[in-house]
Amino acid sequence: MHLLAIPDYPTSFWITAAFVMILTGLGKSGFGSGLGALATPLLALTIPVADAAALLLPLLIIMDIFTVPHYRKRFDGKHLRILLIGALVGIAVGAYYFEAFSHNERAMKMGIGAWPCSL
Repeated sequence: MHLLAIPDYPTSFWITAAFVMILTGLGKSGFGSGLGALATPLLALTIPVADAAALLLPLLIIMDIFTVPHYRKRFDGKHLRILLIGALVGIAVGAYYFEAFSHNERAMKMGIGAWPCSL
């Protein structure tokens, strides 16, 4: 029994995944602030949306763990409250959408693809 098996994804996924990791890293480092928003939609072109989101979320969390200490003493409480309110609303809407449409891959792709256009 293998505890960790590499998924049998097509070659296009692995090429796209490498490109997405570079985009995400650039976005998190501040060089391409909007580029990170394209990560999940690009990855969802090669694999199911749920898989794309599940693969990227841990990566984004790990990146944030390394990023947050650099800004620990340089933040504005007022702006942080506004950001957190928006984040909570976005998480709630995203969770509802994912739950309502998780059975419909086309609707998931449309929702994920339309999201960066609203930025």
